[in-house]
Amino acid sequence: MLKVLPLLRVFAMMVVAGAIARGQGAARDNAIAGTVVDARTGKPIGAVLVSISEGPNTPPLESSPGLHGRAQILTGADGRFLFRDLTSGTFTITAIKNGYAEGASGRRRIGSTAAPVPSGDAQSPPEITVRMWKLGAITGTVVDESGEPVVGVQLRALVRSRSAENRRFVVTGRPASTDDRGIYRFSGLVPGDYLVVASAPTTSSSVSVFETVAHTGRVNGPVSPPPGTPTGIQVGDGFVGIGRGGAIPPPPIAGHLFVYPPTFHPAALDPGQARVITLASGEEIESINLQLQPVPTARVAGRLEGPDLHGGEYVRLSRPAWQDLTPDLDQDAPSAMADSTDRFVLPAVPAGDYTVRTTTEEGSTRYFAATPLTVAGPEVEVTAVLRPLLRATFRYEFDGETEKPKLPVGVFSPLLLQRVDGASGPRSISGAFDASGQFEKSGGRFQLNGFEPGKYRVVVRDSPAGWMFKSATLNGVDVSETPFDLTRDSEEIVLTFTNRWSGISGVVHGAEAETNAAIVLVFPTNSQSWESCPRRCRGASTNQQGKFGFGSLAPGDYYVVAVPEDQSDGWRDAKTLDSLARVATRVTILDGEHKTIDLEMRQVPQ
Repeated sequence: MLKVLPLLRVFAMMVVAGAIARGQGAARDNAIAGTVVDARTGKPIGAVLVSISEGPNTPPLESSPGLHGRAQILTGADGRFLFRDLTSGTFTITAIKNGYAEGASGRRRIGSTAAPVPSGDAQSPPEITVRMWKLGAITGTVVDESGEPVVGVQLRALVRSRSAENRRFVVTGRPASTDDRGIYRFSGLVPGDYLVVASAPTTSSSVSVFETVAHTGRVNGPVSPPPGTPTGIQVGDGFVGIGRGGAIPPPPIAGHLFVYPPTFHPAALDPGQARVITLASGEEIESINLQLQPVPTARVAGRLEGPDLHGGEYVRLSRPAWQDLTPDLDQDAPSAMADSTDRFVLPAVPAGDYTVRTTTEEGSTRYFAATPLTVAGPEVEVTAVLRPLLRATFRYEFDGETEKPKLPVGVFSPLLLQRVDGASGPRSISGAFDASGQFEKSGGRFQLNGFEPGKYRVVVRDSPAGWMFKSATLNGVDVSETPFDLTRDSEEIVLTFTNRWSGISGVVHGAEAETNAAIVLVFPTNSQSWESCPRRCRGASTNQQGKFGFGSLAPGDYYVVAVPEDQSDGWRDAKTLDSLARVATRVTILDGEHKTIDLEMRQVPQ
């Protein structure tokens, strides 16, 4: 009997070892196969570099010896790829090739989130389709008022943002310049809606500014070229610098300069009147021509008043009417530098409405000026008064019975004050700060500064692990949903987090197939909150099984609807939400409740 026991032990060890070996073999005997195709034509794409990366809770790729440390495959002419010897888990597939926008598993629209896919049996691996979008081009000619080509002028292509929260046009890629025939070309453009604008920065200064720079050495922004340079044009007591890529204007008339203002295709001086160009995948659109016309200008002279100024402050004339549509073009706004007497001169400003903007610091206090200005005559005087920027105070609270998380340490960015009143100032300022120092000094409170007066909303980006953001309360009002007026340093805003999670998940029937991709939209039943609901207006794409989920959704009454993903552009528009509400399912989510629902895919009502 004593001799048998050791044999039994050896046998048991062999069985366990065999089981482990079989388990390890099964764990890495998985695979994922697929094809990379053109999103528009459906044809396979060869010579694509396909990469694989681990998803959540998946062992590292190094545990899959079949990869031999490599996680990339080059497709053949048939667009096929196959990743063998994978562990059991989820993986994300990405595909890149010159001349195409990046593709990824589960991505059915450019820029949408990639979806991890599960690995499967190597004998019959799951088949996925990775779509890629061929890049396009826009080309045209720029001519002046006489129809003559303009050489060396700078242009920008602005693409409409795909963000659900705004539909602005943002600068994409590098500027283009016209050649000796006046022809420009933008290449490598993703499909979308575009504006094309001929625009270059113009800088100004008074004669006295050069004396200030020579004496103090202070320069806080671009300065016009000094007298005697080819691009520095003197007009009275000021100089205008034609920036790189700017069209050289005709000679001054009666002491006033005519300039070529920013011009949108075909000849619009305002982005709201510009013609939108819709570019399809792989398309090249020609004859997007622009005609420049010189316009008369006025001399704007001003003075800065405020703290102990020292000269050299950078002054910019931003265009408030452009902010909502093309905020990136503010970089080309007319600008000047103040001299040692705190005066500034812009001798060539086209007619229009502007905001005189500048900032400076005195000790630990930051100051700003945002003075409205209308340019309508040949001579304009303005005084810009600098005021202190405002501060907002915050405090963390945790609503739950589990152990409270420790206070943050180090530099991080947990929140955002988002400006919502459409003013010409910064629309949002991040809450990045040295948390450890501020918390130690103020007992769990912290301050952010640098805000101009205006209407703001609190947006919390990151919650402590295991906690869900609940509210941001100021004087009994949740200012994460209802904007508040910041006219002086704010009282304490309480950020509350809870460990009672609420949300919605489910399945969209009819969205399982690749060709029937759906996006699930959630929005409040109260239509008065549609204009301002970043927390409650949400969208989530379905996976390959038609499943969706919102793991962190504030309690309340909601409409939930699934629509084809290619019909979801601009869905936050109030008219679209009104139409969607008529076909949506109404759901009530209680505090700490997670509901599961089934949906049928609907067409967006017209």
